[in-house]
Order: sequence, then structure tokens, then C-alpha cells
Amino acid sequence: MSHPKPITILADLDNLESNLAELHCHYDGQTDPQPVYLDFDPAERQVTIDRAYGIGPSVPYPVFHGTLRRYLLPLLTGPAAAELLRDPNLLELLERIADGYTATWTGSDWTGSLDDQAEEAETELERFLEALHDRPELILEVWDGGDWIGRSSDAELGIHAGTTDQQLEELAEQLEGEAEAARVYVTDLLDALTARRQAARDAQAEAAEHEAWAAE
Repeated sequence: MSHPKPITILADLDNLESNLAELHCHYDGQTDPQPVYLDFDPAERQVTIDRAYGIGPSVPYPVFHGTLRRYLLPLLTGPAAAELLRDPNLLELLERIADGYTATWTGSDWTGSLDDQAEEAETELERFLEALHDRPELILEVWDGGDWIGRSSDAELGIHAGTTDQQLEELAEQLEGEAEAARVYVTDLLDALTARRQAARDAQAEAAEHEAWAAE
């Protein structure tokens, strides 16, 4: 009797582990970042985690017909996603789902269905994944650059009218590193720092103009 093949992880685990915000994507004009899913192909016994690439509530054809099982996740950090994909509890639940999966040709489409044991495993999987929402250490926190530095003065940041572009880039890299250590991804940080320098330059120019006017 042949044994079913093990679950194959399609995601690049090394890439996930080395990139905190690998799953983060926020399209211009959208209120929220793209949702993140765990996708499982029970026929091929393949699993991955990725963000959605389309905009809107459309459901991909394989998901609609049940040949691809899709589960919504919180916005995990890259390392947390890699850890999840390696979790023996997750893999065991996926094996149970795959063992009870059947694909049926309807004459026009392939549709997927689960037997009672597989449905029970899928229910357990959904509870298992839902519990991730209560583990903040796994979830990426996202801040806008202006908000992230908003409580720091120019003096605290080391920004003044004469700050060079290179100094701003070095500062942005330093602040990004500090944020990542706290599982925070900061967007548009260099732009925010550049805006602060421009405000300092504008204030300096305005002060010089007032001094010149007073001296007349």
C-alpha cells in the first residue's frame, strides 16, 4: 500500500525569514493592505502563504469550486509566516484534509469536496488560524513614516536645515532597523524625514527674511 506524499511547502521560507514585511502590500488609493491567505491544494498536497494581488472581493476560480482551499490570515511578519508553515500541527491538519479530499468532474468544471473527517480537520484548522489574531508577537505592525517620527523633535532626530541627503538616508536606515526590532514596518520614512528637513529650511528662510526686514 502506497503512502500519500507529504505536504510540500511552496513558499520561499528563507525569503520569509529574512524579510519582516514580505507579506505587506498596500496599493495606492486602498484603505487597507492586501489580505494575506494560506492557500492549500489538497490534490497536490501543496501549501503556501501569500498576499492577494487583485483588488476587491473577487474569488479565484479554484477557490470558488473548492479545488483550492483558502484561509484568511492576519498580516503576519515574514518570520512568523515561515514558522507557521513549518508548524507540525498545521501540517498534520492539512494532511487530514488532503486525505479526505475528492475532486469531481461535473462536465464543465472540477469541484472539490471533503469527507466528514476532512471537514472536521478543516474546522480545526480554521480555529487554529483564527487564534493567530490573539498573538501580537506574530503580527506585523505598520506605521506611516510621518506618524512614526511625529512625536520626535528635529533635535531628537538630528535634523536641521543643513542635513544632507546622505545623512537623511542613513537616519532612515537606522530608524527602520529600530522599528523592525519591534516588528514594526514604517512606510515612506525617508519622505517623512525629507519633509521635516524642508520644514526646517523653510523656517530658517522665514527667520532670515524677518531679520532682514527688521534691519531695514
